[in-house]
Amino acid sequence: MTSALQLGNWIGMLQPGTTSDTRLFHAGSSDKIRMCPDHLGQGYYQYIPLQDDLTLVILDFTLNQDFAVEATGPGDSLELTFHLDSHTPNQTFLCPDFGWPTFTVIPAQQRFFKVELFFKRPGLVEHYQDFLERLASPTYDILTKGIFQLPANRQSARSPKAIAKMIDRLHDTNHVRPFVSSIQDSTRALWNDGIVLADATSEPMTPAMQLVIENILNCPYQGRTRRSYLKRQAFQLVKLRLEAMEQ
Repeated sequence: MTSALQLGNWIGMLQPGTTSDTRLFHAGSSDKIRMCPDHLGQGYYQYIPLQDDLTLVILDFTLNQDFAVEATGPGDSLELTFHLDSHTPNQTFLCPDFGWPTFTVIPAQQRFFKVELFFKRPGLVEHYQDFLERLASPTYDILTKGIFQLPANRQSARSPKAIAKMIDRLHDTNHVRPFVSSIQDSTRALWNDGIVLADATSEPMTPAMQLVIENILNCPYQGRTRRSYLKRQAFQLVKLRLEAMEQ
């Protein structure tokens, strides 16, 4: 049986939790916890703010029945996802979040255990630049010709100012959402390009990435020391992920 949910945000189905929940690997006072209600399944989302422009998310949940979720991402961010257990185990994804509506089917009795990093501004500009410079040419063409008309010349992607302008155009929700919702054919093309972009930027998880994720999940510290430690581990994950793109 499949239940179709029409949600503005997938988090709308979750309930507030507490940092004292024993299912969490570790928690701090600034973390935000969202729990899966019992009638839907079990598990949690844990949001750990590391700095103003970087959030670490640990999620681990299993649903009782299939769910079809129509939701909209936060937008204006760059997302790194590391799948530990899901329909794509040991895969990693590095992709922009444009804030477009998406449709996802979450199968019943499938554990989703992932670690995610979300970069917002101002750090978004620096990491967007690193991301674009490492894209393979066919994937870069998806951005230049498909999703939006970005400069095809990679030299234009080397200055932070140029990258910031690209991001403004790509993530301008006032322009993108009416455009997406009003032109059906373009909508389909944009969604298709977005799916292709996500798949094209996938990479298998390396042993080095797995070690860093283990460090994150087994962080022994609290307070400021915990945040500093997790921040170091997060940037190490970014470094390893970008190196994987080069290889």
